[in-house]
Amino acid sequence: MQMLLLAAVLLGAMLALAGAVQAHVDADTLSGKKVSGVELCLLEDCADNGYLPRAASKVYVEGGRAVTVIADFTEDSLFLSGQRMRVWGALKKATSSSEEYCWRSGTLLAFEVKKVEPADSALESPLLNLRARAIDFIGGDDDARVVMQALACGYRQNFRETRLYAAFRSCGLAHLVAVSGAHLVIVTGLFSSLLKALRVPRRTSICVLVGMMCSYTVLAGMPISCVRAAIMSSAGVLALFGKRRPSSLNALGLGIIAIVASAPSTSISASLALSALSTAGIVLFSPLMELFAEELLHLHADAVKAPLAMTFSAGMLSQLYASSMFCQLPLVSPLANVVCAAIFPLCCALSLICALAGAAGVPFAEVLIELALNPVRLMNALVVALSKVPFASIPVSLGSTTAIVITVLIAASVWLAWDAILKREVIALTFSCIVAAGIALFIFPKPDSIIMLDVGQGDSFLISSGGATLLVDTGNKDRQLLDQLGKCGVMSLDGVLVTHADDDHCGSLDVLEETVEVNTVYVARGVSEVEGESCRSLMAQAHATARNVVELGMGDVLTIGNMSAEVVWPEALADGGGNADSLVLLVTHRVGDVEAPDFSALFTGDAETDQLLAIIEEHDVANVDMLKVGHHGSRNAMTVEELEVLSPRIALIGVGKGNRYGHPTSEILKMLSDIGCEVFRTDKDGGMHFVLHRGMVEAHRL
Repeated sequence: MQMLLLAAVLLGAMLALAGAVQAHVDADTLSGKKVSGVELCLLEDCADNGYLPRAASKVYVEGGRAVTVIADFTEDSLFLSGQRMRVWGALKKATSSSEEYCWRSGTLLAFEVKKVEPADSALESPLLNLRARAIDFIGGDDDARVVMQALACGYRQNFRETRLYAAFRSCGLAHLVAVSGAHLVIVTGLFSSLLKALRVPRRTSICVLVGMMCSYTVLAGMPISCVRAAIMSSAGVLALFGKRRPSSLNALGLGIIAIVASAPSTSISASLALSALSTAGIVLFSPLMELFAEELLHLHADAVKAPLAMTFSAGMLSQLYASSMFCQLPLVSPLANVVCAAIFPLCCALSLICALAGAAGVPFAEVLIELALNPVRLMNALVVALSKVPFASIPVSLGSTTAIVITVLIAASVWLAWDAILKREVIALTFSCIVAAGIALFIFPKPDSIIMLDVGQGDSFLISSGGATLLVDTGNKDRQLLDQLGKCGVMSLDGVLVTHADDDHCGSLDVLEETVEVNTVYVARGVSEVEGESCRSLMAQAHATARNVVELGMGDVLTIGNMSAEVVWPEALADGGGNADSLVLLVTHRVGDVEAPDFSALFTGDAETDQLLAIIEEHDVANVDMLKVGHHGSRNAMTVEELEVLSPRIALIGVGKGNRYGHPTSEILKMLSDIGCEVFRTDKDGGMHFVLHRGMVEAHRL
């Protein structure tokens, strides 16, 4: 067993290296190449990335060679996994904004599709039509139906657009509505418990379970992720019936070898790692978790005990790695798994049965789905309620290597302490350590500081003093924002101030709803009355994120510990909530009962030279210590004369690497250099932490 697992690890490492090299070679040799009338096959369902549909795909270039790309479609239609088509367009290297997404799919190539013609094969059309009928039959009229689409058909596009998706992520349950090995194993667990209760012979039971997995694979559109899940689930089936961990681990190791050998690009896929970890967790620890349920929870019924054990076991090895990917740690996950463990498999099984009945045109399918919707609605209500628990999920900054090392240590400890782990004393000690760590995190004093968060092409700054916190803007890169907040140890915010409604300043406000306790969101006075879509969206998200929403006008002052932030712009909205209407803050720092501040900073949002001139003239703002350069350092950010009046020692610029706007411009950088100002920019310096102490500023990388 050990040799087989070692061989799987070594093979995976070698193929991952080969896949990485090939991805770079393809990006270098094929970038800029135009293709006409070539065949493209979708490897996953199209997802709306906020602009246009996008999906990992195979495109067949010269000689019929298949190359993995991320296809961006110009047509406003969502294609399903497995669809084949003839396409016209151009290959190009992934931009900095999409590089991480592409890399996780095993490629560095993007493909901009200009024209599409259908080219379905005779074999795939019936299967695609079957899945499409199942998705349409379930429908997406409400939250319960979109969850059923995800559970039965692996179709998550409608689900991702609901607030329910954020609730599932907050509770650490997003993997339950994804195509994964753990997903299939948990469902097979329910079926196996039912089959055992009915005393169905073992061979017949295995046939039923295999048939169920095949049905699910077809309904999910047979994406590579689902095929991987089905292969890995075979290891789970062995664990369920044989209770022999060595055999199950051998099956899992062989499955991984088969997957990476047939498709080397999957060896660098995060979804493969998550699926393998969760399935391995079930294989290794499901028997122990069943004993745990009997000893401490006094659960003896297999129908309840088995799903609960498998759900916990899946998360034991996969949760930290998932946290490193999504930069959030769902603290409520153990409770959520206990609460949902019994009902989730039932929802999943009923959804699958309804999908098959609806696709086949069974007469009573409509009645069946109306009955099945009730447990799904109950599960959704439980998840939403759990997501509202204070600190249900918190931001974390955890590297994938660190996550794997900690996971291995936890698994080894549990394995070695197989008997002792059931003792109440061990559990009580573990719980006490977690509580102590949490208390220490809250009471440990933090210095007064201003932190520039690296959120790519966008703005986000954290002002912290005396235990009070104010976040100025959020950027629009959810994962980067959570990673930076995790590094700062932020689990709650007294306030979030949004300078204006542009996406690169408030696009990630919604992710705070599921990870950080926010007391108040501040916006400019009058934003709630602006008719534009961006302002309406901002106000809706502000009310969903915080307990209070407050509109600020010129002269209003916020207090953050030893700091105060005075609004010095705008007098009134004149740009429809756009750049010229950015809330501008003059932040001052005082320690003790002194009249004059020992430090000042001007945060300008996307305000530019005309607004800056008015601020200087109307508020007599001059000689600030720190300047947040307006509009990411665009050409019109400021004039030489304005900069000489402000005369900052430190300039901050939030900007993305290789951004298409050319920010910051050489003219602005030269102005700052000429006055001897030290410039910190996120594309070169990353996040920066500035500690304030009686006029002294210490700069540290975050």
